[in-house]
Amino acid sequence: MPPEAVLPISYCDRCPRLVVTSLPGRDSWALEELMDTVVARDPSARFEATGYRGVVEVYSSLSPGEIARQFLLYQHAFIARVVPVLACSTPERLGEAIARLVPRGLSAGLELKVRVPLKGRVSEGTVKEALRVAGVALRGREANLKITVENVGDCLLISVGEWRSCGPHCAVLVPVLP
Repeated sequence: MPPEAVLPISYCDRCPRLVVTSLPGRDSWALEELMDTVVARDPSARFEATGYRGVVEVYSSLSPGEIARQFLLYQHAFIARVVPVLACSTPERLGEAIARLVPRGLSAGLELKVRVPLKGRVSEGTVKEALRVAGVALRGREANLKITVENVGDCLLISVGEWRSCGPHCAVLVPVLP
């Protein structure tokens, strides 16, 4: 099955299955852990540096949820964060992507991370408004269910899930949507 077949929504040219962040100063060790975990399920997976220190994109033929759950099978000492990508969007189509991904009436907390080059173009207010229009009720940081929106380059990466531990300082967002 081609990778595009398992990714539900993409308004960008390229859309990774995961974005993985290492602990500070542990980039090479985290990459090794990342490769060991993902290649166990998908030997043809690709790993690409992003230009942001410690941030790697993973491209695979597996679904983002399948890969994310793989991280729960092992303890990771050098990976900080694993976020499966359920939708990719340009800033202009963010509302449309969220509306297609998230069911109306969903209640969740928001985690937003905007890096250059979208810093200044995408604000917390913009994302909150897109969620409100899509019918999402925002809760505080204590909400179990999280909607994450972050960018790598010009593309916004969106996910919905619950944070689970994958090691002493490692957290993986486990998708709750199909």
